[in-house]
Amino acid sequence: MGGPEPCRARPACCPRNHREVLEGYSCLEGTFEGFFRNDNEQSDPAITSLFDFPTKDPSYTSIGVPLFGFRGEIRYLGALGAGPLPLARRHAWKVYSNYVTRVGLNVGIGFNAFSGTPLTPLAANPLYDSDGEIPEAPRGSGITTVDGFRDRTLWLTSVDLHLGYAVPLGDNRRILLVTRRQ
Repeated sequence: MGGPEPCRARPACCPRNHREVLEGYSCLEGTFEGFFRNDNEQSDPAITSLFDFPTKDPSYTSIGVPLFGFRGEIRYLGALGAGPLPLARRHAWKVYSNYVTRVGLNVGIGFNAFSGTPLTPLAANPLYDSDGEIPEAPRGSGITTVDGFRDRTLWLTSVDLHLGYAVPLGDNRRILLVTRRQ
């Protein structure tokens, strides 16, 4: 019995200004994330439960749901559920700057910002009794959280500080002392 073909596409645009700002846009979509499933943390390479159910088999919803209480919709495991994959971050901003003082102290700062990842409602797989296996809606359609309905996680941001000083040892040799704070 043949199953659906996994698919993954990543059109991206990554303009760069190598002096101060790095910014990129990408859209990772499909039905197959790769060797590691981030949505349920399944980390067995080349073994995935995504294709354990034939997506055109009506018995899951016609028999499994009413008689056994199965949740989810196996058709969303195939092309019907194609959408943004769990690690699809549409935006990534990185801004870095540094200054070297007269005494040779290098002072730097960096700012990183990443847009949120898509959220998909997932049900337990009835055969394995493990959470996060069967989608209840198409990928990236969102879930209800304590903060209301969201289709993506919140943005992640960080600020990094850097101090560095080169201690000269003579003969073009030096020791670099560095401290970083994230």
